[in-house]
Amino acid sequence: MIFWIIATLCAFYIKGLCGFANTLVFTSILSFGIANINISPVELVLGYPTNLIISFKERKSINWKICIPLSVMVIIGSLAGVFF
Repeated sequence: MIFWIIATLCAFYIKGLCGFANTLVFTSILSFGIANINISPVELVLGYPTNLIISFKERKSINWKICIPLSVMVIIGSLAGVFF
């Protein structure tokens, strides 16, 4: 359990510095001893409130001309990945 707490603190420290990369740090630290199937759901639950706070604070600086096409491409890529 201490390992999970240390990984979480490191990951969200990095997220506080640069606004992203918490998943990379969290998964990298925990993947040495824990299966990814157990890591991903915990990271999603931990990261969701932080992402909401960041997006709420920066909502005025969102450039929809960039966000909408990227979101559509991510959805298309995810659907293609499911079928392949």
